[in-house]
Formats: sequence, C-alpha cells, structure tokens
Amino acid sequence: MLLFDFFYGFFKSDDKKQYFRDNWIELIASIPFDMILSPFMFLRYLRLIRLFRILFLVGEYFTVIGKFLKDTHLDEILAVFILIIIGSTLSLYLICARIPRPLRSGMN
Repeated sequence: MLLFDFFYGFFKSDDKKQYFRDNWIELIASIPFDMILSPFMFLRYLRLIRLFRILFLVGEYFTVIGKFLKDTHLDEILAVFILIIIGSTLSLYLICARIPRPLRSGMN
C-alpha cells in the first residue's frame, strides 16, 4: 500500500527528480525489510519520519485556520457558542436532577 502511494505520487508528479528528492525516505520506509532483510529491522522506524512530516503539515494547516478565525473574529463566535452549549447542558442537567424520580422515568 505504501509503495502504491509512493509510485502514484511519482507518476502524477510533473518533476520526477524533485518528487524523488523530496520523498526518497517514503520509498525506503515502504519496503518490507522484515521479510527481506531481518537484520535491518531498525529501518522500519523511518516510517516515523513520514508521520512527523504529516503532523508538521497538519500543524501548518491549523495555523492557517487559526489565523483565519482570528482575523474574522469567528474564534470569539465559536467560543460563545461553546459556552452557550455547555451552559445549557449544565442547566438542563441541574434542573433534571431536581425533578422527582417517578416523573423523570417518563423522560427516559
């Protein structure tokens, strides 16, 4: 599956040399070394580099979203909505806790 992902990106790429330079670690990480070369099992951990790279890209994505939310003040609106939801949930919980047990059984 990982080899398929690498070669799919390779064949879709316009600049094959640049794609190979940027993703050579993915090619090495996708080789099943445990079947081929058992003494080199430590190379499986190169897949962690790919994971860290993905996490870094996700972090950049959330940075862009966070900047957008702050620029448009949507972060404040979302905070107010979250507070309303939490406040209404807690108030309904407290109100429901005060209702006598026989009346509350019909609500379930």
